[in-house]
Amino acid sequence: MESVAGANALPNDDLTVEVTAMAGHPAILINLPPPKGPPEAYFVAIVMTKPPRRHWLFWQSPPSIRYVTLELGVSFFSKDATHTVLCEWKGTGSHVNYGRGPAPNQAAFVEAVSDLVFRPLKMLESRLGLRAKGEDSTDPK
Repeated sequence: MESVAGANALPNDDLTVEVTAMAGHPAILINLPPPKGPPEAYFVAIVMTKPPRRHWLFWQSPPSIRYVTLELGVSFFSKDATHTVLCEWKGTGSHVNYGRGPAPNQAAFVEAVSDLVFRPLKMLESRLGLRAKGEDSTDPK
């Protein structure tokens, strides 16, 4: 069979796929080649948040899956300022932007995805600059 990939095909040198777990849930982590421009991504995480249910031999409900990306972002205020953006693709086809993401390394991305998917309050607190009780000098001891 002849290859359909053209000159713009994604090189597979830096492409890796890893089956892993995030917060105890099955996940697939895809490490992409370095992005050349926005909105190309550094990483993709596909996380199963709820397994499919079945009764005997029949599936009653499909699995619940989240598809999260860490994309290259650019600032409109500075010509050379780049950053990461934590995003999610929903089942409806919509693209959700959660704002600035972590450093573009695998460990930071896995932690950000785990916070987004399984600990959203922690993520919200960190985005708003809130601290847990006892971490602020103005908190009563």
